Amino acid sequence: MKISHILSPLFCIVLSAPMTSHAAATAATAPNKGFYHVESYITAAKPTATCSGFGIAVGPAPSGSLYYPGPSATGAILRYAGTKSATITAESFPKTPAAGATSWSGTLMQGTEPNLTFPIAFRAKLAPLDAQSFTIVATLTVTVGANKCTITQNIALTQTG
Repeated sequence: MKISHILSPLFCIVLSAPMTSHAAATAATAPNKGFYHVESYITAAKPTATCSGFGIAVGPAPSGSLYYPGPSATGAILRYAGTKSATITAESFPKTPAAGATSWSGTLMQGTEPNLTFPIAFRAKLAPLDAQSFTIVATLTVTVGANKCTITQNIALTQTG
């Protein structure tokens, strides 16, 4: 499996957890159910040698589309185009957090549909802009045999449908 497509995951994570609006800090805002455009930038990939071997480097990550099923639901899935071949990579996330949560962690499954068999551990801190847009700082840990790469990403999600 090509590990170069591992980066957009935490992306989904942002939407998967409801957050508090900056404008109304007292009211919890849950993301709307639906599709979101995902843009991500990798800010760190350590250790560098191992991460480079996976095809992961600091810089823009592939953009994609996330289906968010709502709070405390299953079915969140991120899809994005492969960067080295004509494939679509998918990442399936565990149950989304309950309304009001500001963090999410667990294991997502990545691969080319329908074979989502590569596990990636993640944790994310969520920050809402409103019910249709969120930002997230996500950390992914990719392990292949004895090689390990920890990736930090800044992610922006905007509802499209």
